[in-house]
This record gives sequence, structure tokens and C-alpha cells, in this order.
Amino acid sequence: MNWLETEVMKKVKAIAFVLALGVMALSGFTGLSETVDRQIRNLRYETTSTPASGNIGLIRIDDKSIGELGAYPWSRDKYAKMLEELSGKGVKRLAFDISFRSPSQDPGNDRKLADAMRQADFAIALPTPAEAAREQIQHVSYPLPELREHADELVSIWVDTNEDGKIEHVPQSSVLDGDLRRSIGPWLVNAPKAEKGIQIDWSIKHDRLPAYSFVDVIQGKIPEQELQGKSLIIGADLDLLGDTWMTSDGRRISGARVQMVAAETLLKGQGPTLDRWLVGIVTLSVAGIFMLWCRNGVIIAASFALGLAIVALHWKLEASGIALLETGAALYGLGALSLSTGALAVATYLHDRITRNEGTGLPNQRAMRFAREEGGCTVVIRVINHLEIVAELGADGRDMIMGKIAKAINASSGGRHVYQIEAGSFAWKAGCDLDSVTNNVMALLSTLRSGVSCAGGSIDIGVSAGIHQDDGSSVEVSVSRAAVAANKASAKGLAYEVWEQGVGDERWKLTVFSEVNKAIENGDLWNAYQPKVDVRRKEVIGAEALARWQHPEKGHVRPDLFIPLLEKSDRMDEFTAYMLNRAIMDFTSVPGNLSLAVNISPVMIGKGKLPGIIREALRKHGFAPERLTIEVTETAGFKDPTAIQEVEELSRDGIGVSIDDYGTGFSTINYLKVLPATELKIDRSFVANILSSHSDRRLVDSTIKLAHEMGMKVVAEGVESPELMDVLELLACDTVQGYYTGRPMDIEAFRRHCQTKCTQW
Repeated sequence: MNWLETEVMKKVKAIAFVLALGVMALSGFTGLSETVDRQIRNLRYETTSTPASGNIGLIRIDDKSIGELGAYPWSRDKYAKMLEELSGKGVKRLAFDISFRSPSQDPGNDRKLADAMRQADFAIALPTPAEAAREQIQHVSYPLPELREHADELVSIWVDTNEDGKIEHVPQSSVLDGDLRRSIGPWLVNAPKAEKGIQIDWSIKHDRLPAYSFVDVIQGKIPEQELQGKSLIIGADLDLLGDTWMTSDGRRISGARVQMVAAETLLKGQGPTLDRWLVGIVTLSVAGIFMLWCRNGVIIAASFALGLAIVALHWKLEASGIALLETGAALYGLGALSLSTGALAVATYLHDRITRNEGTGLPNQRAMRFAREEGGCTVVIRVINHLEIVAELGADGRDMIMGKIAKAINASSGGRHVYQIEAGSFAWKAGCDLDSVTNNVMALLSTLRSGVSCAGGSIDIGVSAGIHQDDGSSVEVSVSRAAVAANKASAKGLAYEVWEQGVGDERWKLTVFSEVNKAIENGDLWNAYQPKVDVRRKEVIGAEALARWQHPEKGHVRPDLFIPLLEKSDRMDEFTAYMLNRAIMDFTSVPGNLSLAVNISPVMIGKGKLPGIIREALRKHGFAPERLTIEVTETAGFKDPTAIQEVEELSRDGIGVSIDDYGTGFSTINYLKVLPATELKIDRSFVANILSSHSDRRLVDSTIKLAHEMGMKVVAEGVESPELMDVLELLACDTVQGYYTGRPMDIEAFRRHCQTKCTQW
């Protein structure tokens, strides 16, 4: 991992961690974390069973009892009979989940029940039903005074449901008419009064708890040893009688059984509740330690493992009654951390591909541009016998030697960052004092010329250096000028040379505009056409127009030498109009319905002139808009809405839009979403290595799939061999360009090329 990646990753990891904290906080405040906690608990309830004490029992008002005793409700002498049968059998407590608010039609039955309560040898609790409005208790109903007199305690049967209408909690006590009254469950186990909720553990299966039919009890059919030491609740246990509730795991049970499970939950124990914020902060702190010291893949794996560990801990602590754990917020934070780290891994991989030399792992010229280091002299060293080293040692041996040269440069330059700008060239930013820089360069060259150790021997290294003094130029310009100076030094047999702007170059800058005008008049500016071949059909489907200038004195002038000057001087309008008209006019004579692609300078887009220039050229030559594609290079200029609107306007005319050199500049998925592109061109730097580099092949494959998903065709540039074309066909690439399918050629040669189908494709 190079230093630049490390700095970038530190920043992105910090952003990922802050994002995780934000997601965790959001989940807690919005209640999403509670949903996760609920789901974890429900999973445990559904898949595990927690053993109960067996000391809490239910006397059921059920089908059997109604069948034998008659329709419900029953006369109160039957409850008196039940109390008489239970007395002397070792029952500890009995709670009624039956309201005795109104007098019986036969007052004698009320007296019988009161007498039985007085004579019972166990504690008795009577319920106080409560009615509520807007979750506030408004009205409390009390038992008959003569029954209350003999009750050991009045208890609450108040329960509440969550937003899904399910019971998760039962209050340990409720405030009724100013008095704090225990719920039935806590009373059965003699838990203290407390204004807090009981998180019911539904893994305690209610249908496995002791239950006895009411009729069997009053008929004396329940053995004494069965009732010994038990606390009982008597209540309806039949759907037809109402008083049924939905448990958090989706089962419907009677209110009496809810209280039984609450009692068993208290017997098992619950422990303190560990707050979601404490759990979340501790969890993300542990994850943060991994982020500091681990690579992306390890962070994702560690987050996943940590999430599983938290779920397992949540499960274990609650099942064992040690503590209640609120883990939802922590899991949301970990999830956000994993997702953002995964995105970081992808971004790091892509960053790695475009900023590192594959063989040596050293940062390349793009990395140097991204670094934005402080000003100073730019130094370039060229290994003159680079090809000889490759021929002798192979690519792997070459890369090893280049790595050692980079270390030597780093040592002699005071630890400055070294970039491998080409296979046999290195660049770095030195100080501002030219004398000091030249002295260091001379010392370095002397060291390198003494040879580099390899396999027990030494490899002779021929080197030359070029220096460009800081004049505010871009990294690309500074490196290019230093490289030219290094070449000149090598040609002259010198150790180094400092770039100096020659008189001829200055005159060229001053006259280039008039020279371009003359070239237009004399026909020295023309278009070369590189064929674009359909991968599946193996036939030419169009061409890309490439500007060429054949100067009468200077010979062939590269576009990169004059177009930047035209762009900087705002003289691209005339040039673009001329080259576009020339290309369209040439293509009107090409047989078939072939497409034409033209490159558009970024400075032309968003000025309001381009649509008119293109429409006029199409109208003038009667050329169908659907046959024309404009190629736009990746540029930060598309952050301007005007530029985007202009491209969209051309797209609505039927003109195709191609994103050129994808992967080498500003392009991102957002960039693809912004432009109405119909075509994506993968840069040759990625295509060239798909035969030898699995990572480049995966990158090209994923780019093709992404483009197809977004409705775009894909063009692969730089196809130089049949093997490359075969692989691209397997990857479902649509179109290829390169020397294998056709070099750039004039229009006459292109016409002939189209008429002859090349069988070697």
C-alpha cells in the first residue's frame, strides 16, 4: 500500500466511522433499533425453550369445566368450593384473574366465598381491573367490600401492548388511584413493588406450565403432591371467553397465561438493562480499533463477526436472566460500518488500479497529480537501458530492479515520494533551490551508475535526468518537460539537463492561431478514421474521427501540442466547426449506415454554441443525427448544470453521447447517472492487461455489466491482438477499437476497409 492510499484511506475510514455513529443514533431515536431487538428476541423465542420452575400453576376455566358445571359465569359458591378443596394441600398463593365487582343475585353465595377466603390457609389476591384512555389509567374497579376484607392484596391486571398489538412487557406494578399495586405475576412470586416493566421471556413455553381444569379441582381430582408449594392463578383459558392477548412471537394466549409467564420470567431473573447507547458506543469503539489497524476485508469480516457475537451475547444474557441487552443500535452501526467499508474497499481497489504501477506497486503519474504536493522542481529520471534489462531479466526482474531504483531515489531525495511515471521512468518533487537539486541528482546518478544488485551480481544502470523548475505549470506539464529534458540529456550524453523554453517554442505559441487558419485554408487539417468493429458480428459499424495536422515545415503535429493552446485562448469554436463539417462531409460518401464519432473539447460544452454548430453541420450535409455520436471526456466541468443541459439537448435531437476514456479521470457511477450517455468507452490502460491481470479483467467485466444495466453500449479501446478481442467477446463487450481491427486512416482507406470484411476477426 503506497503512502497516498494510506492518507486517503485514513480520511475515508474516519468518514465511515462517523457515518456509522450517525446511523446508530438515527436507529435509536427513530425506534428502528427496538425492532431489531424485538426480532432477535422473537427468533430466540421461536427456536429455544427455557425451562420453568414449575411452581406457578393455572386453574383453567375451560371447555371441560363449562361442559360439566354449566354456562359461564358461575355462581360464587363454586369458587368457595374450590378454595375449600385447595386448603390443606400446601398451596402458597392464589390469585383470581376474575372480577368480583358486582353482588351476586344470591347474597348467600358472596358470603360463602368470603368465608372460604377467610378460612383458606394460603394468601389470596383479588384483581382490580382498570380502564384507560390514551394510555392513561382513568377508572379502577374494586371487588365487593366483603371480599376485599379477606383478600391479602389487591393486584393489578393492567397490561399494555406495543404498536403491533402484541404483549412484550408486563408492568411489575401499576399506580391505581394513587396506590402502587403489584401485577398478578409479580405477586405470585412475591416480587417487590416497582414501577418498571418485565420483559416477558416467551421462550418459557406457556403450554408446558402446570394447568388444572377448574372442575377437576373442585371435584378433588388433583393430588395433594401436585399442588404442594405452588402459587396458582385462576382465570379464563378459552378464546370464547375473551381476555386473550397476542404474544410478541405471534401466539394468542389468555391473560392468565401471560401473568404465569411473567411470574416465571421473574423467577428465572432478568438482571439490569444494558442501555443501547452504552452497548453501541462500546461496540463501535471495538470496531474502530479494527479500522485503525486492519485492511478493508478484515474490517468487514470483523464487523460481521462482532455483530454475530453481540447477537449471541444478547441471546445468552437474556436467556440466562443475567441482563437485558439492547443491541439494535449497535447492529445498525456495525451494518453501516460494513457497508461503508465495503464501498471503501471498492473505491480503494479502483484507486489502486489507476494510481499504481502494476508490476512494482509504486504510485504512478496519476497518483502524483492527485497528491497535489507543494511546489518545487520536478525531477524525472529515465533508465536508458530499460529495454535491455527487460530482455535480460524479464518483466519480473525488471520490476525488481525498478523497485530498488525507487528506494535509492527515495533515500537520496530526503524521503520524498517517488512516482513511476512509465516502465523505466521515475519522477518526484524536489526542493526549490536548483543548485541543491542538481547536486542531489548528480549524487543519485553516481550511485545508480555503480550498478544495482541482482541475484548475487550487479546490473549496470544507464540513467539520465531532467529537471523542470516550478513555474506554476500542472503536474502533467512539469513531468512532460522534465522528461523531455531527460531525453535531451541522454541524446547529448549528459548526466542531466534543465528544461528551458526555447525561442522556437515561444514563437510557435504566438503563431499557432494563424497557423491553424492557414491549415484550414490549405487543407492541412484533416480527420483520420479509426474503425469501430462489432464484436459479435465481426464487421465495421462506424469510426472515430481523429484530428490530424500535417504542417508544411514541422511535419506531423500532435493534437496534444496544439489543441490545448486553442482551448486556453478560446479559439476552439472555429476549429470544432471545421473538423466536424469535414468529418460529416467525409462520411456522407461512406457506403452503408455507419456511425461517426467525434471528440468534443470540454471547453466547448456549456457555452451555448455547440448545439448550433452541430445542427448546422448536420443540416448542411443532410446527415442523420442518429448516425452521429459526440465523445465527451471525463471532466469536472460537468458539475455545471448548464453543461449537462446542453448534452441533454443534443441527446434529445437523437445524437449519441459517448463517455470517452472511462476510468482515467473524474468518472464515477454518479457521473454516469448525470449524463444521458448511450455509450461508454473503456480506456486502453484497463483493456491492455485483461489477459494477464485478473483484477483488470474483473474491472472491465464489472464495467461492461454496469454499462449494460444502465442501457449503454460498451466500446473497448486499445485492442491490439485477437486474444484480447476473444476475451472481450466472452465478457459481452459490444464494440472494439484498436490496431488489430484497424489503425487510424484517411477517408479513402476507410472506405476500402469497410468494403473488405477481414476474416481474421
